[in-house]
Amino acid sequence: MSPLKSLFLLGFAGLVSLPQSAKADIFVWKDQSEEVSVSFPDRWRVVNNHHEDEILRIAAPAIKGHYEEAQCRIRVRDDHRFLMHPIRHSDEIQRVHVSEHFWKDYTSEFAGVKINKVTNNAGLGRGFASFADITFESYEHPKMVRRGIAFASLYNNKLHVLECSAEQSSYSSWHASFMGIVKSIDFQPKVPFKRGFYRNFYGGKTVIEGRSPRDSYSF
Repeated sequence: MSPLKSLFLLGFAGLVSLPQSAKADIFVWKDQSEEVSVSFPDRWRVVNNHHEDEILRIAAPAIKGHYEEAQCRIRVRDDHRFLMHPIRHSDEIQRVHVSEHFWKDYTSEFAGVKINKVTNNAGLGRGFASFADITFESYEHPKMVRRGIAFASLYNNKLHVLECSAEQSSYSSWHASFMGIVKSIDFQPKVPFKRGFYRNFYGGKTVIEGRSPRDSYSF
C-alpha cells in the first residue's frame, strides 16, 4: 500500500530509547483503510513494502560503518474463521490458533529460521496476541543473519502481525526501540469491549487483563 494513502501526524513525545539519541520527536502514523495506528521516531523513514499484505514498513537511520538494518513492518490479512465466536473467547482463540503452529507456518518464508521463543498471553493493539523471538537469514541486500521479535493478534476478523528485526549482533541495542513501537500500536474498535477483554501496556510490561486477577498476565 502506498504511503500516500496514509495519514501522518507529527507529534511530540518524551523519552524514547534509541542508540543515537536519548530524546526524539515522534511520528504518529494511521492507515485509515485498515484503522491501525502506530508511533515511531521521526528519524526513521517509511520504505517500500515488499508483500501485498504489508501496510507499513519503516527503517531506522543507517549507522556509518555498520549494517544494523533495523526495520519494522505491519502486516494485515483477512481472517473470518471466528465470526461466530463471542468476544469472551478471544484469549482462548489466540492460544489455540495463533501460537506455536502459527509461527512455524509464518516463518517458513524465511531462510535459516530458528524460533527462539514463543509466548502466549501477550498483546498487540487492543487484541490478545502471541509473541515470537526469531532468528533468520535475510534475503535482502546486504545479506545477514537477523534477530527479531514479532507479535500476532486476531482482531476485528483480521490477523495483525507486527515484526521488528535487526542484524543479530546489534539486536540488543534496538530492543527497547522495537518495544516502544510495539507498545504504541492501536486498532480502531468496531464494537465496544467489556473491561477484561482487551490488552493494555503499562509499567513497561505487556499486560493482558483477564476476567479475574487469576486470569491476568504480564511479561
